[in-house]
Amino acid sequence: MTMKHFSMLLATVLTLSLSLPVAAEDTDQPANVVITLNSGEGQVQGAALELAEHLAREDNQDVHVVLCGEAGELAVEQNIPPALEPRSISPKEILLDAIAADVRVHLCHLFLPNARIRQYDEDDLVDGVEQINPAGMAELILAPGTRVLGY
Repeated sequence: MTMKHFSMLLATVLTLSLSLPVAAEDTDQPANVVITLNSGEGQVQGAALELAEHLAREDNQDVHVVLCGEAGELAVEQNIPPALEPRSISPKEILLDAIAADVRVHLCHLFLPNARIRQYDEDDLVDGVEQINPAGMAELILAPGTRVLGY
């Protein structure tokens, strides 16, 4: 992906995020946001996870990130991807910041038994990452007001 394409994608996502519904003032229920992250590209991972953290921390959204495919490697404790500029922070560190901001991170239930590098088990995962419950995620995605973004 070229920098121009990435910039266009990021601008589109940020524009969409600004149109997300904000929780009604008479309720404590935040809106649901589900971000599916499949890309193995560090810039894409970082952008998605920074958006997730922002939505949870600043906009009071109930944010869920689903890691699948190459992005599933972020959930593995021993995997440390390269840092991204200008903050010199890796997508893994951004993931941990998002978890600290109460973003709920789910790992695709097919990742562990099908990882390309080697097979992992749940003990290999970062604290705060849980295997996805497909039925529960389907219910969340279909709930009124849920926004789904894909990276």
